[in-house]
Amino acid sequence: MQASENQSGKPSGSRQMPIDWPDVGFKVFCFVILAYLVLPVIMVIPTAFTESVRITFPPQGFSLKWFQKFFTNPLWLNAFKNSLIIAVSTCVISIGLAIPTSLAFRKRFPGKFTLRLIILMPWFVPEILIGIGLLMFVPKIGLYGNYLSVIIAHTLWGLPISFLIISTGLNSVDPALEEAAQTMGSNSLRVFFEVTAPLIKNALVSAVLFCFVLSFNEFVMSYFLCTPDIMTLPINIWSMLRTGFSPIVAASSTVVILITLGELVLISRFIGFQTLYK
Repeated sequence: MQASENQSGKPSGSRQMPIDWPDVGFKVFCFVILAYLVLPVIMVIPTAFTESVRITFPPQGFSLKWFQKFFTNPLWLNAFKNSLIIAVSTCVISIGLAIPTSLAFRKRFPGKFTLRLIILMPWFVPEILIGIGLLMFVPKIGLYGNYLSVIIAHTLWGLPISFLIISTGLNSVDPALEEAAQTMGSNSLRVFFEVTAPLIKNALVSAVLFCFVLSFNEFVMSYFLCTPDIMTLPINIWSMLRTGFSPIVAASSTVVILITLGELVLISRFIGFQTLYK
């Protein structure tokens, strides 16, 4: 005889799972926050294709003329080139300093805690204060008005985030693997590139991406240090917004968004999203 049924006609053994309202509420809250952060970015993209001479939403018509003006205007191309040069240089210097620093912090030494605070201090100081300080200091050492001054400023933010990410990656590496390689006759440099680096590749990629994004989109410190000869893309966008709301600003912003999406595609292609956070 089959399982008896209750008066409602449903099997007596079946139970309706209770709804976890706290979990549902938390997911709805996260969705609302995500929508609040993402929707303004998404709305920028359609406005870059408008035929109007001003930023309007919804866009009026469809045209690629603002992208054409962006890629043919020497002012915008120069700003885009400057942002790329500064961002790439910031990545190289930040990662180049963060790797040996992170390796050194795996050992115990006097003043380790104080030195860690000094490295992370730029993250706890308002950007505007750092910008004002650099504006007073950089001319005294003869670096004002060139790429190096802006790169140094961006490295003040790139180094701490790179240090944190790489240090976290190194914490998951078993020192016995490195010691085994050293006992086989490998020097410290070879051990790092052939043993340690492959094990922390996710952390290295994450550090590079964070440095690039932070530098490429940095505005406040760049505002104090950039000159007409080394205008970055965010500074150029700000200058354009002060005089009007031309859709070329939306076009340049769309280019920045596409570059960010390109980085995400590279992550998915080479290491996968699921391994980035391991």
